[in-house]
Amino acid sequence: AAEYPFDAKQEKTLDIQVVRRGTRISMTNTTATNFGPSRLWLNRRFSFPIPKWDIGETLDLPLKDFLDEFGERFRPGGFFAAEAPDKIVHAQIEVPSAVSEGGARLLGLIVVPTAD
Repeated sequence: AAEYPFDAKQEKTLDIQVVRRGTRISMTNTTATNFGPSRLWLNRRFSFPIPKWDIGETLDLPLKDFLDEFGERFRPGGFFAAEAPDKIVHAQIEVPSAVSEGGARLLGLIVVPTAD
C-alpha cells in the first residue's frame, strides 16, 4: 500500500484509455514510451504497482488488487458483492523521475465511462 503523492503535479494526459470490464480494468499502452516500474492510481486513492509496461502491451488488472494507503481494497462489485462497487472517475500513472527533478511524475489516463 502507498500514499498518493499529493505534492506531485500531473504533467499531461496520455492517450491511453482505462476501460472497466466488470471487476477488472483493461488498458493498452498506445504511446511511444516503455514504462519501467511505476504505480497505477485510481481515484487518487487506490494503487497497484506495475513492474513494466511496454509499447503496445495491454494490461488486464483485477480491481480487487488495488489498495489504499491503509490496506483497504477497491470494491470491484460482482455477482456476490455485498456492497455497491466503487466507481472509477480518475486514473493516473506515477512514474519515477530523475533524482535531480525530485519525486515522482504523474501522467493522466483517460477513463472510459461505463453504464451502471
